[in-house]
Amino acid sequence: MVQLKNVGKKIKLKRVELGLTLEQVAKKVGVTANYISLIERGKNTPNADIIDKLSKLYTIDRDELYEHYGKIPATVAEQIEQSETLKKAISNIGKDERLTDEDRENLYERLLYWHQKAIEEKE
Repeated sequence: MVQLKNVGKKIKLKRVELGLTLEQVAKKVGVTANYISLIERGKNTPNADIIDKLSKLYTIDRDELYEHYGKIPATVAEQIEQSETLKKAISNIGKDERLTDEDRENLYERLLYWHQKAIEEKE
């Protein structure tokens, strides 16, 4: 389960570190100061657009912020959107009733292995 209060504290610390007020952040992000306050207090989960804007404003890794909020990282979603093969592979693995959760995890680990091998071959 996502710890919204912990993420909110990190967001607030970054704002304070940059010397920004709630109002300044709200204006730059396009929401109200109350909305930013709710995010900082762990009472609200920002949508993808707000996460993107906050990550840019605070120079926080966008994928890391997505993960903190329990969301699929933006780069992962973008890669899935761009590749019909990847979309089909993930769909097939996810709905294949013959596979256990352990089998699925093993397949994903193999993907990481082959990625590393491909990188090593390029170097």
